[in-house]
Amino acid sequence: MALLPPDYMKTVIAIGTKIDNSTRWIGTGFLYVARHENDPNRGVVFLITNKHVVNPPSSPAPINLFVRMNREGSLGALELPLGQSGWHFHPTADVAVVSINMQVVTANELSCKWFDETLTPEKASEIGVSEGDGVFVLGFPQGNIGTENRNFVIVRQGCIARVQDWLSKEGQNILIDAPVYPGNSGGPVVLKPESTAMQNTKSNNRAYLIGMVESYIPYQDIAISPQTGRPRVVFEENTGLANVVPGDVILEIIERSMSSAGTQQ
Repeated sequence: MALLPPDYMKTVIAIGTKIDNSTRWIGTGFLYVARHENDPNRGVVFLITNKHVVNPPSSPAPINLFVRMNREGSLGALELPLGQSGWHFHPTADVAVVSINMQVVTANELSCKWFDETLTPEKASEIGVSEGDGVFVLGFPQGNIGTENRNFVIVRQGCIARVQDWLSKEGQNILIDAPVYPGNSGGPVVLKPESTAMQNTKSNNRAYLIGMVESYIPYQDIAISPQTGRPRVVFEENTGLANVVPGDVILEIIERSMSSAGTQQ
């Protein structure tokens, strides 16, 4: 029995940039539909990723990006320019969103789905989310997008390492213990369903979107010269912990972009 709905794989998109006429896949994104408050049958589909994927610290402006998406049936994957304009950035969190032209999706027969719900602190508290709960991390670590003809999402498991500060609204991120590497940035993090629970706790039978990978947390190991006593080499390693931008923070910038004239539909 699948614990992760197969349609969730179709929400995930590879993001890359051109280097010497070849595409280097540098990050992950996913699709989310924001419904209009007065008409739930209408909505805007957004591509969501990290701000540092779109606008790296070394760049004064958003870089020119491309996406690679699967097409319906056996048509294979298609690479499309994403462009540099239209992005909305969260003022304090590492989040970037851009609305998707659904006519392009239809015209190119792109095979995609989108999330339409994410956990908020209130909903997470209601279903009993806590440290130790399992999560799935979806994405393309190290630019591993699949085969030449088709994207295949990599799914890895981990658990929530710290969440109480987010649940109490004293913090703006979630910590997970999961294998996260360059290329995972911007990928969705999904709460793992559990059919059983400890006494006096709740079981969760749904795979909720809980947030988005921001980055792994590194630690530094410094080699000291025995002659001078000064640092000679600094090694940076992955601690196994990763920051996750929670869903409610992502919704903040989606709602802001929805209220702007450019995304009203």
